[in-house]
Amino acid sequence: LAGRVPLSPGPVVALLSGGNVDPARALALVAGGA
Repeated sequence: LAGRVPLSPGPVVALLSGGNVDPARALALVAGGA
């Protein structure tokens, strides 16, 4: 992600549902904004 992009629950849930992203890592990315 370039800069801090506000993420809505929709895309996050879609990524988690895809199983391609570790939940912990996804949360860390969202929390860190990286």
